[in-house]
Amino acid sequence: MKHLKGIAGLLLIVIAAGGIWLWETHGREALLYEEAIVASRDIASGEIISEADLELKSFEAEALISGALSPQGFQKILGKEAKGDIPKNAQLSEKLVAEPRRGFGDGKSIFRLKREWIDNRSSSLRKGDIVRIYSSDGMEDLGSYELAFVKTEDEQEVESLESGLNFSDEDRLRRDYSDGIISQLEILCSLEEYRKIKETAEEEIASEAESYVKGVQRGLLIVQEGGL
Repeated sequence: MKHLKGIAGLLLIVIAAGGIWLWETHGREALLYEEAIVASRDIASGEIISEADLELKSFEAEALISGALSPQGFQKILGKEAKGDIPKNAQLSEKLVAEPRRGFGDGKSIFRLKREWIDNRSSSLRKGDIVRIYSSDGMEDLGSYELAFVKTEDEQEVESLESGLNFSDEDRLRRDYSDGIISQLEILCSLEEYRKIKETAEEEIASEAESYVKGVQRGLLIVQEGGL
């Protein structure tokens, strides 16, 4: 009888040890950890993210960043452009990436819209936004363009102080604070498109004296249309 009790005791010890081992190797991770997508290497700002740049790692729930992508979120980030430098092993979220910016192609280049040409534009404009340009009365539609640069008088790029904001309508409304005051806008367009914008703007400025007498400002209207 004592022999059987010894065997039973030994079995209980083995079972308990096995249970502890299973908990530590599988159970703890299954119950207390969640998988998230991380960068498998240092990803530089502007790089297009591929499958090879991503891997899964487990984290305690409280260690997950806001919007961390689960294993089902690969398609939400593949083929997107990094909005800033992403270090190796950093958790990823949709706010860290954007749709790839269009290449120059089709004879496009970067042209500056002079400050004196602009009658009205939002202070929340940022690089990568898509804007639509109209004459001051809104009657002439000059087309949609990507903002290549949004700069201060010192030629520094204006950025939101809130980190990680994506180019969504909701986030655009949250651009309350920036690191500078917008002085000039630069758009991506063809020479022909730029000439048309320049011609319209200068016609508006030419009638400025008459406009002020009537109490009406003239210039270009820059309207946010969406973002990349």
